[in-house]
Amino acid sequence: MKNEQAENGREFSHVITAADLPREGRHFKFDLDEEIRAALARRFGLKSLDGMKAHLHAKPLVDGTIVRVEGEIQANLVQTCIVTLDPVPESVDEDFYAEFSTDDIEEEEIQHNLEEADPREPMEDGTIDLGELVAQQLGLMMEPYPRAKGADIGAMQAGAAEKGREFDVNGGRSNPFSVLAQLKDGKKK
Repeated sequence: MKNEQAENGREFSHVITAADLPREGRHFKFDLDEEIRAALARRFGLKSLDGMKAHLHAKPLVDGTIVRVEGEIQANLVQTCIVTLDPVPESVDEDFYAEFSTDDIEEEEIQHNLEEADPREPMEDGTIDLGELVAQQLGLMMEPYPRAKGADIGAMQAGAAEKGREFDVNGGRSNPFSVLAQLKDGKKK
């Protein structure tokens, strides 16, 4: 697979031109090699990205001024537990879609209601970087706060206290939620 990484500095890049898409669209399949997976693992702070495939279909809509990309990403990765720092394996297998527009998108249009569909992304000179789209979608699909099985901060604090050690979660800062709880209980005014 041709990776245009050297040309634009992205870990994974595959640029298509909207005007070159046939009316029925075009399918793209990516099976990322070890070098690209390692670069994406560094980008996302992963312990490893052991396998990643993407199947996409890009189709022009509305006289070619809008392109809809639908796809599926499958990946096997390992993140770090936010509590124990142990490795946390994860499998991703999700569908997604994104729409791109050649029209100039005003900033007001980008602000949208969460109940509505995602806004269209602007194309750069009539092109879409499918590799960067896949990378961004992977970032959205991963567990944002990975936890190892059985990882519990409360249990870790109690275990440390039993052994006479201090386990400080907030680095000496007060927990804003405990302050709110005190306000709710009328203990602090």
